[in-house]
Amino acid sequence: MNKRVKKIIYLLVGISLILTHSPITAQNIIIVQPGPADGIDNRVWSLDPNTSFPDHVYIKANAWTWNSTFGIERSYLKFDLHCLTPNMEIDEAKLSFYYHYLPGNPEQTNYGANSLLIQRTTTDWTESSVTWANQPSISTINEILVPPATNPHQDYLNIDVTNLLNDAIVLNDYTFPFLVRIKDEFTFRRFAQASSDYPDPERRPKLEIFYTCFVDLGNDTIICSQDTLSISAGEYFMDYLWNTGAIDPSINISSSGTYWVEVTDEYGCIASDTIVVDFFPDPSELLNLGNDTVICNNDTILLSAGEGFETYLWQDGSENPEFIVTEPGLYYVIVANQCGEATDSIYIGLAAGPNVNLGGDTILCFGESIVLSPGNFYFYQWQDGSNEPTYNVNAPGLYFVTVSDDCGQSSDSIQINYYPEITVDLGNDTILCAGESIMLFAGSGFASYLWQDGSTSPFLLTSDNGYYEVEVTDINGCSASDEIYIDQMILEPELGPDTLICPDTEIILSTDLEYMGYIWGDSLGFDPEFLANAGTIWVRVFDSVDQKVCYGYDTITIGSLEVPQLPALLHDYYLCQEDSLSLNISIGDQYTYQWANNVYDSLLTISLPGYYSYTISNNCGSVSDTVFLNELPSPQPEIQIDTLPQESSLLLYTEESYHNYWWNDGSQNPVLEIEQPGDYWLSVENEEGCLATDSISIEPWECEMYIPAAFTPNGDSYNDYFYVDANSIQQFSIQIFNRWGEKVFISDDVDFYWDGTNKSNPCAEGTYFYIISYNCTNFTSQIKQSQRKGTITLLR
Repeated sequence: MNKRVKKIIYLLVGISLILTHSPITAQNIIIVQPGPADGIDNRVWSLDPNTSFPDHVYIKANAWTWNSTFGIERSYLKFDLHCLTPNMEIDEAKLSFYYHYLPGNPEQTNYGANSLLIQRTTTDWTESSVTWANQPSISTINEILVPPATNPHQDYLNIDVTNLLNDAIVLNDYTFPFLVRIKDEFTFRRFAQASSDYPDPERRPKLEIFYTCFVDLGNDTIICSQDTLSISAGEYFMDYLWNTGAIDPSINISSSGTYWVEVTDEYGCIASDTIVVDFFPDPSELLNLGNDTVICNNDTILLSAGEGFETYLWQDGSENPEFIVTEPGLYYVIVANQCGEATDSIYIGLAAGPNVNLGGDTILCFGESIVLSPGNFYFYQWQDGSNEPTYNVNAPGLYFVTVSDDCGQSSDSIQINYYPEITVDLGNDTILCAGESIMLFAGSGFASYLWQDGSTSPFLLTSDNGYYEVEVTDINGCSASDEIYIDQMILEPELGPDTLICPDTEIILSTDLEYMGYIWGDSLGFDPEFLANAGTIWVRVFDSVDQKVCYGYDTITIGSLEVPQLPALLHDYYLCQEDSLSLNISIGDQYTYQWANNVYDSLLTISLPGYYSYTISNNCGSVSDTVFLNELPSPQPEIQIDTLPQESSLLLYTEESYHNYWWNDGSQNPVLEIEQPGDYWLSVENEEGCLATDSISIEPWECEMYIPAAFTPNGDSYNDYFYVDANSIQQFSIQIFNRWGEKVFISDDVDFYWDGTNKSNPCAEGTYFYIISYNCTNFTSQIKQSQRKGTITLLR
């Protein structure tokens, strides 16, 4: 079905909902048929009361004999019903069991007068904890009696467990646990069906729940216009479709209308409901007496609260929608409708006629202006005929205005005068040499001073470049300001870093920048370059701007660079193999060093025999020489092993003879006798003083054995036999027992294979126990007796 067709169907459903205005519900089915991962079922056995039997491929209710001993088996099952939600009404529940069709010896079929009882458990249990001795409590209320089987391979289908299921839901138990047992537990009676661990998923226990889903939006309602109504369809559905187009579990409504929703749960069950919502306006949205106002003498004004309210109450107790005001004062009204009350008020003032006041006569500082503002009136007439509400004054004189409103007119005037202009002068911009300062003076006779740095003196002493500003104020409060820019001429000639020259040579010095004049040391002159020998040289430079002359200085030290000489301590050397030697040819930092292999360093580490040449150089020349390295022979020990006649210890030695021996235990003999496995090492020294080391690891002799955990003798040529994989084994024997202690297999051959039979008859599936006895020879040839016990699982 495409989206367009689906949308049309939704709209038709919505129209029908609006017309009928009644909830729509639908019936659906939930099928719960768990598998090995989530199934919870177990068998308990009276003959093994403390053992749990989970994970079997069939469940049983049984009354039988084992080796002539009577015993009873029962089965416990759980279905997880957390899929049920409050929007479901359970109509019917059916339980079905399916025969397992598994071979056995003997085959586990339905047998005898095996009427069943299905009862609900009332205390909690788990698949691994329930045993015959630890069975949960049982309720016989609404227990179900199932007639005996008529066929050994019969399925038990559609057992009505509705009442049992509802009992569990009423008690808020959503695991639905119950017991299956033979009604009369006498021999020989058996119920045998597939469990949740059965390989075929179609034959596992199945619970079918028929239910009706519904959705309830609540009763039709009325809300106020400023409120928002949240309508919820519940959180238990997969899909939601509202007539507004929304697809969420709930919607917020802020306008009146008819609203419907259609929901679908995860099992495809569809339900719907409709609700009608009406809105009333809040009284505060409708009530407005207007802004505060005034009336003239003998005037009236009509106040109206508006229509649409249920009650009116004015400040004097009157209850009409309107009120006539004849005198000034505060008036208010209280109105009410279904959404509550609202109050509004208005102040009515008495206008006694206009009264304009421009203020007192005033004096302004030179350059200032003032805005005359009479106040709020209907009409303005200034001395120059203009009619603006304000008037800007920037010259001395007499100014007046006439104003008017509904209650009359009024006039006023004002005289504006100006103080004389004041000035301040800091002088022209200037230049300072490095280290010079200047005193700035703002003049005398002012009431106050304020410099840009916050100081308040008439004077400011500075030696820094930048802008400087001062503001002065006289006794009338009038102000003036001025600024000056001070620049610095700083001469810092650079002759460069101190340097070295070769003996009997000279160097030309010059500054980094050009200046007006130069004075080199004790030589008077104005040449920008100077030819210098070794020693300390200084230069003094000068320059001028706007007839301002400034000076600067720098010095340089010129040292003498020595011609390189060969180092006196190098000679030819002798080394053992794998030793190394560091050669250092350094004679000072003012030289460069290079070895014949293009290593530019005064230090060279060598380990191979041969000739090593080097060169030491600087700007004044270079020298070269060669060092020869000889190699001495090194020992090459190899540890050998020999066995003593008693075979309880070993001898470690080397075939070659050496000057000195050191074993890891501290001994210094050529031969070491050991009695334990482990790691051993030997260091030797030859006549030339060269060293070498060898090591050996002595391992113990141990038996190794691999024993599998399960096998499947089903003839598919894969894992059909039980065997062990072993080496270094002597005098081997194995015994295998079933769960009742009967011996089913024995062998003295370490290469045995058991095919899962006893006296040529196939053994039943289950867990079997083995005991393996064997002998091993250890490091000192002593025989050690050992035993292994464990279990093996037989599966078919």
